Formats: sequence, C-alpha cells, structure tokens
Amino acid sequence: MTHFNLNEQWQLYLERMHLDEKVMDPIQIWEAKRAFVAGVTQLFEYLEKATFELDKERGNAAMTRLLRDLNSFWETTPPIARTLNYRYGRY
Repeated sequence: MTHFNLNEQWQLYLERMHLDEKVMDPIQIWEAKRAFVAGVTQLFEYLEKATFELDKERGNAAMTRLLRDLNSFWETTPPIARTLNYRYGRY
C-alpha cells in the first residue's frame, strides 16, 4: 500500500460487513458511510495521539490495547448483515 485511500477502505469495510451498495437503500449507504468515516476519523485521532503525544512505552501500550479491543470485537460480534438476515429468515 503506497497511500491510504478512503474509498478503497470503504469497499473493504463493505466486504467485511457483508454489505452490497447495489442492494442497499440510499439512506442505509449514507448512514453506514457516516459511521465508517467517523470510525476512521476517531482511529486517526487516537493513532496521532499514541504516536506523537505519548512516550514510546505508553504509545506501545495504547496500541496493544487497541489491537486487543479490535480483535475481541471481531471475534465476538457477528457481521451485521448476517445477523439481520438470520433475524428476518433469509438464512
């Protein structure tokens, strides 16, 4: 990766969440993208602080906690689309 491309990351996010813009309502796309961009923004601010404002030891600890929290979330949370499809009998 030579640079961060928000649109490429958006497409990867849709894949991870098992979402397809072609079948999503425009409001659902807007709300999902707002949540995605808000998350990217928050993560950027967190990484900026961990990288530039904390000493190396505290920065490493912050990154370790973040990675642990992210892994825990993805290990324990089913994808939204799969959950909704199950709930409404589409699986």
